[in-house]
Amino acid sequence: MIARRWVLLGLIAMSVTVPAWAIEIGDDAPPLMIKKWVKGDKVKLDDLKDREIVVIEFWATWCAPCRKSIPHLTELQAKFQKDRVRIIGVSTEDSSTVMNFVHGMGKKMEYTVAVDNDSKTSNALMQEFDVQGIPHAFIIDRKGKIAWHGHPLDDDFEEEIELLVKKQPAPADKKLKEAQRLQKEYFDLARSDSASKDDLAKIGKQMIKLGSHDRDFLVDIARTIVSNKKIKTRDLDTAEKAVESANELAEGKDCKIIELRARIAYKKGDKQESLKFLREALSVCEEFDHEDKLEKRITRLRKKIEAGS
Repeated sequence: MIARRWVLLGLIAMSVTVPAWAIEIGDDAPPLMIKKWVKGDKVKLDDLKDREIVVIEFWATWCAPCRKSIPHLTELQAKFQKDRVRIIGVSTEDSSTVMNFVHGMGKKMEYTVAVDNDSKTSNALMQEFDVQGIPHAFIIDRKGKIAWHGHPLDDDFEEEIELLVKKQPAPADKKLKEAQRLQKEYFDLARSDSASKDDLAKIGKQMIKLGSHDRDFLVDIARTIVSNKKIKTRDLDTAEKAVESANELAEGKDCKIIELRARIAYKKGDKQESLKFLREALSVCEEFDHEDKLEKRITRLRKKIEAGS
């Protein structure tokens, strides 16, 4: 009887001393569970495997050390952009608080920002590693493994990113490289006196196909076609196709891409379609100052339509 009691006590003690967290360095990173993407593209870690190194940094607007780390994170995002390193700041606060803060920071906070979904992302990393304080960053390598965690202002944070970049260099994007070559050919032709819309459309079709996975590339094409004053033959059909592809990649949630669609529709002479896109852009816009600009553009365009001009 006594022996059995000691065995039971031993089992209870073992169960108490086993740590609650189940993952460690070198394990697969858990998926991001996000309520709202405040700034930057929506991200799925599985989609970035073999492509990007991801930094997930937990922070809060009320946290002074977090605010101190923001300029450093912005610098690192710019420094490692070409190496396909993506920094994501995740807060467990409410969406409006985070949106207002990010809006106020402007270009001082130039990396992806998200609001956690009931602390699920935080629990999956911070709690599993028994981390109590913020800011705290986790580095996920290109294989989707947790490579490092610690304070984002620690010296070894940047060193670890540099080591990973060297150890796991960004894969060459051959399709995008060819698309960029065609982009130069396309705009050289568009600026010449010998351009025809048929020739531009032919190059444009191939250019968009090869770059169809890169949103920024597609937006740059569309915006340049619409805005560049040196272009002599303006191929708005190619601009329209490029921005449609970009909008699909953004899942219809980027107000500036939709606004660009409105601009192209207006240039093509379809004011009603332009007005529709402007209203759509306003419905998804999360930048307060830009909302005002969209509302003014909608009012001006509506008056033009009503006046028949």
